[in-house]
Amino acid sequence: MINNFAAIDFETANRGRNSACAVGIAIVENGKIAKKYSSLIRPPSLNFLPEFIRIHGITAEDVADAPSFEEIWPKVHQICADGLVVAHNAAFDISVLQNNIYNGDLSCLSGKYCCTCNLAKKLLPGLRNHKLGTLAKVFGLNLKHHDALSDAITCAELAMRLFRLAGPKQLEGHIKEFAEFGMSQKNSTNAVCLEISTNELGVSHIDFDTGEGDAVDVAAPDGRFDGKKFVFTGELMFLNRSEATEIVEIQGGRVIGSVSKKTDIVVVGDEVYEAYEESGKTTGKLSKAAQLNDAGGSIEIVSESDFLDMIE
Repeated sequence: MINNFAAIDFETANRGRNSACAVGIAIVENGKIAKKYSSLIRPPSLNFLPEFIRIHGITAEDVADAPSFEEIWPKVHQICADGLVVAHNAAFDISVLQNNIYNGDLSCLSGKYCCTCNLAKKLLPGLRNHKLGTLAKVFGLNLKHHDALSDAITCAELAMRLFRLAGPKQLEGHIKEFAEFGMSQKNSTNAVCLEISTNELGVSHIDFDTGEGDAVDVAAPDGRFDGKKFVFTGELMFLNRSEATEIVEIQGGRVIGSVSKKTDIVVVGDEVYEAYEESGKTTGKLSKAAQLNDAGGSIEIVSESDFLDMIE
């Protein structure tokens, strides 16, 4: 069983993965949370979008005198350098790491990472969703959601429980090298994150430029969405509609404007998805998809965070 690792969580000011405004880390030693670290972060731009402030409550004024990512990196690197790093929806948090390391020309991590969201989907397929809040309730964990340190602590507690449930075969494919995410060494004194990462079989991931000075790590074209029809509803937090459409099309899918029996997947903005899960509040497209499913349809309804996992 895995007893030593660091769980990490970031909050961002906007859709840019280079806009980290808070970090929380819980360090697990011998199966117990032994140390905690958290800090506000002053991003390069103090462009805090209102919808992000509503989520985490952090404003530009809060971080005006906070250290930059470059200033906290020695401490974060010391904590996470060579061991296992765990995150819930690692496609987001590791991408935040990747972009800030790249933009600051900082030393890269050389260890491994694991996504507790993906592992939970493997081990607990019967749950309605695998969001951190849902899993916290399942395991009786305390969570102050979208507080970076609270999220990191809950992620660490969740990881310990999932690692106890998982056998070696179930962990296969879930413990990944940072190099697989695009973090590789350059022939220089610093390590940077390359725009394309490879493995023995060739290109495995590409960094999709969002135009916000950062990139979203997506799998290289492999046809995973061949023939699939997507509908997007609700405000997306980390991609805009044109970017999401391009990613779907790169993978062989098609984005359509309305929900019908021919729709395969409805992607819902995280904020709307959370409201739908908690109170049933919905949008027209989401309501239509639910009605079709109630009538025997098989439309997959996923959050934007789930979509990011699908394209990783």
